[in-house]
Amino acid sequence: MEKMSNLLNRPYYAYSKIDKEDLEVMQHRRAQFFIYKSLQKADSNKSQRQQPTRLKMKLRRLKIKIGGD
Repeated sequence: MEKMSNLLNRPYYAYSKIDKEDLEVMQHRRAQFFIYKSLQKADSNKSQRQQPTRLKMKLRRLKIKIGGD
């Protein structure tokens, strides 16, 4: 019960101390982070490459409707 009262008396933004993590857990978490970042970077590169293609397709359709080409 004493622990609960200590939790209630602390401000909601206070950090709690984390016990030392196992080396294997730390490496796994770091690997997950790097995988996430590399996938995020690849996804952003992919979307940047697709945008000009969409724009070109719209321009082609517009030219066909106008009668050019």
